[in-house]
Amino acid sequence: MRAKLVLSGLLLAAPALLAGDPGLSSKVVPLLVIQPDSVLVGAGFDTRVIAAADVDGDGDEDVLLANFEQESVFFRNDRRAGLHALAFEAAPFAPGPTFDAAFGDVDGDGDLDLALAMGHGQDNQLWMHVPVSRSQGGLRFEAAPSGALAGDGADSFAVSFADLSGDGLPALIVANKGAPNAVYLNQGGQLQRLSDAALDADAEPSRDVAAGDLDGDGDLELVFANSNDLANVVYFDQGGLQGGEQGHYQRLSGDPLADDVGASNGLALGDLNGDGFLDVVIANRQGQLNRMYAGDGAGHFALDPTQAPNQHGGDSYDAVIGDLDQDGAQDLLIVNRDSPSVLFMNRDGRLLPVPSGPLPALSGDARSGVLIDLEQDGLMDIVVANTGGASNLVLAGALRAQGTLPLSAAVAGASGSVRAYSDVRPGHERELLRVRVEGLAPGQELTLFAGLPGQAADVLVGQLKPRKPTGSYQWLSDTRKGHELPLGVSTLPMLAHGPLELRAGSEVLLSGRVPLYGEFSERRASAYLVRPLTDLFGDTRGRVRISSDASRQVERMQVRADELAPGLAGDLRLWLGDRGQLLDQGPLLPRHDRAEWRVNTRKGDLLPLGAADVFALAGRELIVRAGARSVLSGCVPEFAPNSGVSRGVAELHAAGSPEARGRVYLRRRANVGDEQWQLSIWKLELAAAPRLVIETAPGSEVFAFAADLEPGKHPGRWELRRRRRKGQPLPLEALSVADLAGRGLQIRDAQGLALLVGVVPAVQ
Repeated sequence: MRAKLVLSGLLLAAPALLAGDPGLSSKVVPLLVIQPDSVLVGAGFDTRVIAAADVDGDGDEDVLLANFEQESVFFRNDRRAGLHALAFEAAPFAPGPTFDAAFGDVDGDGDLDLALAMGHGQDNQLWMHVPVSRSQGGLRFEAAPSGALAGDGADSFAVSFADLSGDGLPALIVANKGAPNAVYLNQGGQLQRLSDAALDADAEPSRDVAAGDLDGDGDLELVFANSNDLANVVYFDQGGLQGGEQGHYQRLSGDPLADDVGASNGLALGDLNGDGFLDVVIANRQGQLNRMYAGDGAGHFALDPTQAPNQHGGDSYDAVIGDLDQDGAQDLLIVNRDSPSVLFMNRDGRLLPVPSGPLPALSGDARSGVLIDLEQDGLMDIVVANTGGASNLVLAGALRAQGTLPLSAAVAGASGSVRAYSDVRPGHERELLRVRVEGLAPGQELTLFAGLPGQAADVLVGQLKPRKPTGSYQWLSDTRKGHELPLGVSTLPMLAHGPLELRAGSEVLLSGRVPLYGEFSERRASAYLVRPLTDLFGDTRGRVRISSDASRQVERMQVRADELAPGLAGDLRLWLGDRGQLLDQGPLLPRHDRAEWRVNTRKGDLLPLGAADVFALAGRELIVRAGARSVLSGCVPEFAPNSGVSRGVAELHAAGSPEARGRVYLRRRANVGDEQWQLSIWKLELAAAPRLVIETAPGSEVFAFAADLEPGKHPGRWELRRRRRKGQPLPLEALSVADLAGRGLQIRDAQGLALLVGVVPAVQ
């Protein structure tokens, strides 16, 4: 089953799009920030499906791009440095007509294996996950024996894993066109195909498949979406309520879901109306209306014509169900190929369409995608698979977002920029559009004209005001100051890519366009390096910094080590990871009490490892060595979608010490990779230092020792400060303060008595 979330010319920032509808405005929908520099963007030009799962078992989801004409690519997700591709030797997926992909633990060893649905009569593929050492990449995929998943000369359009036997081992279901659909039961780690008679021997043109308990008896039913104006098919397991043998299936008939015919291409199961029972959404092509069938939990379905999805149609390729705004209710996206996709937000069981507005169309032929929290920040991101030679698309969820683009000047010496900014945090709501220019003659009367996307800049929106230094001017629209947005729009994304002109009389002095969120002419990112051997190298600190300026076509990278021990500056060399090995990139040059390694393509330097830009280096391991000893280590950073500062504060409550008080303060600056942890305790008189313990996982009630607190400046004061910028590890060696959010913490005395208790806050 293709469980994805895809946008095609629909949505770049949802909250304000909801503002005009009183039924939607009470919920906060995260902003979606375009990520043109993500490693997923350029990794495929004909990607049919994106599959996501925690394959390496580190708590975050990894990503597979299943490509049709290229080899498919697997990306590991590292919270410190984002996504990085597994070497082809570890994931040797040859180019081929891949239509779908699914992860499941076939052999029961605790590791997720991979199934690929292949077209053009090729056999489907099963790849087994083989753990290997970290130096070899941490994991590897090995092909199962040839013929393990025979294709029968069909086009296999979808694969899905599900526990059909109730034994904890996933079976594999395959939707075929040109051959009967197939079910492979898992017999002790081996997939064995049921006879065609178990379902129907007819070779129906099935395009998608999903499994779910439709009648509430504990076993799973199968739903196939059929094209060519044939009826969709629902197979009920004859065990449970049916009183027959589990694993035997009978086709549903005499029901609106089973009797409806169409050019169906995708489907999704989920409880959309909030009654606790699975509903079925069918995505239809060729201009037919899509269908949402409400299930009653007993195997019967009804079409509610008042639900908005039943009133929309187009060339719909897929239906995606997921909780986009994290309010506990399932939302829906219908993915359309040749028209804008439609997002439906769930409000008390009613699905309300989000008006797209005059947003700029995104290029590409979107077919599939996935809703995933790539950065483990609690906000959903969207990755879109595009075909037909278009790049993939990544949209990152954020509560605050901005974009900045330069203005083109028709006057020598003049320059300018336009900035768009939104904040959707409750109590901090704000939208700001600002135009600044400089280098013009003082005392001019300058006016700003704008237009909606695709139109001319022929509407006067305001006059610029002079500002310092002389020759500089500014125009500002800020909802926090009571301003209304220009052109009568309710949200800035409705202006994205709309034209702007700055005029003196009728003469156009500067021109440009409103940026998308996440769109910048120059992007910068930094990450602080940690010290593996603090006992040998004292207070050594380090930082890796990258920048990319598209307008000037300049790429820069710098690695710096500070506060070096005497004699160490001349012995340092930089090493970068490449395909499981470390390669020497040359020495760090001494500069006073620090040493630096840097490249600047404007000066004719070449980026390391033959990279065309710094984006291609993101996620690679980085080590600074003195001889054979590691002094600093880290990863090349990715550009953060939100460069602002996030904070979290939580008060501690008295347990065994009623007079004591405490507070946890967290600070995270995404664009420089800096993380701070500060714990302060006062009115706690103890002879021995109290101890901090933190839950190993939220709600586990299993605590691990984190650190002894240090005495403060005044009696009764204790504190614990950690900052990655200074090379200090966070409590429990966490990669980010966000990894600790939601975990219980306690301050204990030497005997283990809890004196103060609390919960690590989330950063916002």
